[in-house]
Amino acid sequence: MLSTDDADQPTMLRLWIPATADSWAARFEQACSILERRPELPQVPIRSGYIAAIDREELIENRPAFLQDTLRDPFRQVILSNGRGIRYTRAGAPIDSGRVLVKGNFMTPNQSSFDLAVHFPAVDWSVREQLLAELGDALQAHSGELTPRRAELTFNNLFRASGWPAQAPGRPGTELALRPLRELMQRLDMQIPAINPAATGGVRESDLQPEQLGWSNYWSQATARWLGFPDPDLDRELLGRSRRTPGGAWLIRTTPEPLDLTRAEHVGSVAALYQRFPGLGIRLHR
Repeated sequence: MLSTDDADQPTMLRLWIPATADSWAARFEQACSILERRPELPQVPIRSGYIAAIDREELIENRPAFLQDTLRDPFRQVILSNGRGIRYTRAGAPIDSGRVLVKGNFMTPNQSSFDLAVHFPAVDWSVREQLLAELGDALQAHSGELTPRRAELTFNNLFRASGWPAQAPGRPGTELALRPLRELMQRLDMQIPAINPAATGGVRESDLQPEQLGWSNYWSQATARWLGFPDPDLDRELLGRSRRTPGGAWLIRTTPEPLDLTRAEHVGSVAALYQRFPGLGIRLHR
C-alpha cells in the first residue's frame, strides 16, 4: 500500500503548455491567483521572482509586467515563488515551510510549448488533483501529470537505467532498487516502456504528445483526440476513472488510488495504458 511518507511529500505537478505570447502573462497570472486563493495552501502572495539579469530573486511589485518581460528571454525562464523554503533531511519527510513555486524554461529557444513545474506543500490527494485540473485549464495546457513521489522516483530509475551503459557509475544501485518492479513486470509478462524525457534530449512527435504517463493525467481535448481517447469500447473501465474539467479537458486516473509500483495491479494498469495508447510517452525505443 502507499506509504504515509508518500502522502507527506511536497507536491509537484508537471504541465506542458502552449508558449503563445499574446496570452502568456494572463495565463500565468491566473495560475498564480489560483494557487494564492486555495485555502489548503499558504495564504502568501507569489511575489518573489528570479531576475536573470542580476542573478537573484527580488520582490515583484507588478507580476503581469514581470511575466511579460520573460518573453524577452530566449529561454523564457520563469521562477516565481511565495518566498518560503524547503529543507531536505537524511531521514523522514522534507521540512516544508509552505513553499509554493512556479518554475519552467525552454530547453532550446523558440519552442512552441513550455515545460512547467508547480510545487506546493503536501495536501490531500483530491486537492492535488483539483489543482492539476484548475491549473491545466488556466494555462490552457496540452497535458500534465501528478505522480506520488515514490512512484516518480521508480519511473526515473527505470527510464535512466534503460539508456545507461552497462558499466555506468551508480547503475548497480539503481538496478537493485528496480528489482521488485522488474520481477513484477516479468510475472505479469508486461513491460513499462522506457521514456526519453525532453530534459535529456527526448523529442515529442507533436505538442499534443504527453511526455509520460503519471497517476493523475491532464489531457486537453486535442491531446485526447490525438491519442485516440476515449473509445467507448476499449476505454470503458478507464472512463470510470476519468472526468471532464470545466475547460473541456480530461482528468484521467491510471489507478483508483495513488499509484504504487509495488502493487502488481498498479504495474499492470500502467503497462496496459502504454499498450492502449501507442502515442503516449516520448519512448526511447519505437
